[in-house]
Amino acid sequence: MKAIVLYYSKTGTTQKIAKRICRDLGCPMVKVEPDVVYGGFFSAVKRVISDRSAHMLPGYVTDIPDLTDYDTVFVGYPIWAGSIPDHMAAFLEDCDLDGKRVVPFATFQFTDITGSLAKLQEICGDADIVFPFSFGVTKREDYGDWLTAVMKLDEEPEEDAHYWTEPDNDKKAEEQRAAHADVDLQDHVEQAADAAADAVEGVMAPSEEKSVDLEDHIAEYFEKE
Repeated sequence: MKAIVLYYSKTGTTQKIAKRICRDLGCPMVKVEPDVVYGGFFSAVKRVISDRSAHMLPGYVTDIPDLTDYDTVFVGYPIWAGSIPDHMAAFLEDCDLDGKRVVPFATFQFTDITGSLAKLQEICGDADIVFPFSFGVTKREDYGDWLTAVMKLDEEPEEDAHYWTEPDNDKKAEEQRAAHADVDLQDHVEQAADAAADAVEGVMAPSEEKSVDLEDHIAEYFEKE
């Protein structure tokens, strides 16, 4: 297996997984940076929602790597508003992933990686999406078991490998999506934003330190790394 890791991480959780993969497989990694500054917790949430609502999606500033010599591409990202970050999606769409194995891993709070896989398949061309890995509060898979399974792909006949398929044709994936269907991320964002505004106006004097404390206090409402 000749692997490379492409990832984005804002707070560092996704990066920790990326670094561990690189250490365990002895492979390189590339961090994909957006062309906008997301800033702190509140500004990042506000920017993601407003950009998607206005269909003004951010791009990336990271150079596209030459993937010719790699057969396996690990793709890591936080789940933002239910899916892959927009600049990461744009980056992957410009990569030549045809014929590659794409092994996604995602960090999150409320959902899991399932809801982002259809979008990932859409932007990855003829790549095979295989062994998606979820790491979050609601679902935390075992890293060692996951990586071992991925490494065994080179040993298994192709027909025996456990590849991801479109959720509409995969009963298990459909059940996973249904299990989280009642989680409305937009509502969480609006509720937390309202709570933050009330707290700032009624309780807290504006300061950088207190803003950080407030971010920690309401972090449970949001998708984050």
